[in-house]
Amino acid sequence: MRKTMLMSVLDNDARERLARIAIVIPQNARAVEDMILRMAQTAQLRGKVREDPLIDLLGYISESKHST
Repeated sequence: MRKTMLMSVLDNDARERLARIAIVIPQNARAVEDMILRMAQTAQLRGKVREDPLIDLLGYISESKHST
């Protein structure tokens, strides 16, 4: 179900990038997936998430993990 939901809200490029990130830094990929799913469930997404916004979310996750 999680995978299906992600497929419905991510475009192909974003999905591919997230899969590559999951290989290298699985905890960051999971955090971004959780964030995207929460946004989708609360109707904060308009259309599919493209690669550029995904990169922004990954940067946010990386920064927040480094500052703690």
